[in-house]
Amino acid sequence: MRDEENAETDLSRRHHLRQWAHLALAAAGAATVLSPLEVLAGTGRVSPRTLVAYYSRTGHTRQAALVIARAVGADIFEIEPATPYPRSYQETVDLNHRQQRANEFPPSGRLIPNLAGYGTVFLGYPIWPVDLPRFLYTFLRRQNFAGKTLAPFSTSAMSGLAGTEATLRRLCVGARLVPGLALPGGGRGHNTLVTSIDAASNQRSESWSRASLTRMRS
Repeated sequence: MRDEENAETDLSRRHHLRQWAHLALAAAGAATVLSPLEVLAGTGRVSPRTLVAYYSRTGHTRQAALVIARAVGADIFEIEPATPYPRSYQETVDLNHRQQRANEFPPSGRLIPNLAGYGTVFLGYPIWPVDLPRFLYTFLRRQNFAGKTLAPFSTSAMSGLAGTEATLRRLCVGARLVPGLALPGGGRGHNTLVTSIDAASNQRSESWSRASLTRMRS
C-alpha cells in the first residue's frame, strides 16, 4: 500500500512540475515544449536551431531551463530516467552512491526527437554529488552530438560545474563546448518542489544564455 501511495504521489509531483513548466512558457510566448507526451517528429514543422534540454528532480534546474528558453527563444525538452528516482531525498542520494560505487549507468527515457535539427543545445542538470546523475551518461551516449555546440548549466548547493565539462567532452564526441553556468540550488535534505529561482540566478541565466548564443553565432 505504501509503495502504491508513494508512486501516486510521485506521479502527482511530476504532473505539477510539468504544469508549471508549460504555464511559464505559455505566459512568456516561448517556443515549443517538447515533453514525453508531445513529439515534433512527423509534424512537418521546421525545428529551430536552439534547444534547452534538462533534467530536474525538484525544480531548480527546470526553472533555470525555463528562463534560458525564454531568453533565447529555444525549444525545451525534459530529460527523464527510465525509472523515476525515489521521492525521498536520502533514498535518491543512497541509490546514486550505490550506482557510482558499482560503476552502474541506469537506462534513460525517451531521446530528443529530431536532434539533428538543432545546432545548439543548452544542457542542464543537477550535480549529484560532484558528477552528473548516472542515467545522464546513458542518455548522452545514446545520441549523436557531433558538430553541435553544447552550453552546460548546472545547479548544486556548492559544487559549481564540478568538472562535468570534461565528462561531457568524453560523452558527446565531436561536440563543441562553451563555458558553462553554475547556479545555486538544493542542498542536503532538500526535497521541496521549486517553482521559481531567485532574482540573481534569473539574471545570470538570461545574461549567460544570450551571451553564449551570440558567441556561438559570431
